[in-house]
Amino acid sequence: MTRHGITDERIFELIDAYGADAAAFPESEREAARRRLTEAPGLFAAALEEARALDGMLSDLPEPEMSPALRTAIMAAAPRAPRTAGGTFRALMGRLPNWVPAGAVASLAMGLVIGANVSLPASASVAAEDADSVMYAAFGFDELPLLDEETE
Repeated sequence: MTRHGITDERIFELIDAYGADAAAFPESEREAARRRLTEAPGLFAAALEEARALDGMLSDLPEPEMSPALRTAIMAAAPRAPRTAGGTFRALMGRLPNWVPAGAVASLAMGLVIGANVSLPASASVAAEDADSVMYAAFGFDELPLLDEETE
């Protein structure tokens, strides 16, 4: 590397790939290449002259015209972004199989949350007697079943 952060070999590669106009060089290397080109113009003169001749020949060529049939064929063959069925909900939930109903996902999430809360020590979040009522409420029961004191 030179003190500009670019080698002479890299500048020759840029001239071969992008032509004589430094404005066409990649932005990350453009300024360093310009500084080096002005610093040693004789070193790059032959490569720049050859690139200018090629640039001139290419600019003299007519712009190619594309037939509508070719344009249609190219557009039809181009890859397309996958469409998400179900709109925003499906996009938020990711690519779930079509057979997974939203209720199953919600039920699973609720079960995980309740399971985590019930498994905590009683002193941490829920009293032991309240843990049972939370569990029964999760299964859709309004109240705890009455236990016969004699069977305990």
